[in-house]
Amino acid sequence: MKPVIKASIRKSKEENANHEQTMTTVLFPLLMSGMLNKVDIEAEVWGSVGQSKQAIAVRYGIARGLFHFVDEETKQNMRIAGLLTKDPRNAERKKPGQEGARRKFTWKKR
Repeated sequence: MKPVIKASIRKSKEENANHEQTMTTVLFPLLMSGMLNKVDIEAEVWGSVGQSKQAIAVRYGIARGLFHFVDEETKQNMRIAGLLTKDPRNAERKKPGQEGARRKFTWKKR
């Protein structure tokens, strides 16, 4: 039986314009640990800002899951590659009196 990898990532307006880059990001922990055709992974992501950030979230989850099944050398390589570090960036909040986080309302002279 061939292992299956499914990742349901919210699609942007350009129907999977950078699908190859997204899948490369998602599969990187499996390639690094040598477990690409040895495990089944099914992930569903919602929320977050965009497709790239969702792919990074799936990559982080896969790396955390594989962490307990690999040897010490692979764990160290995963740490060095940054697979076990969570992305600290958050969306900036909307401020009162503005249209968005940074965008101001259109100024009209009259």
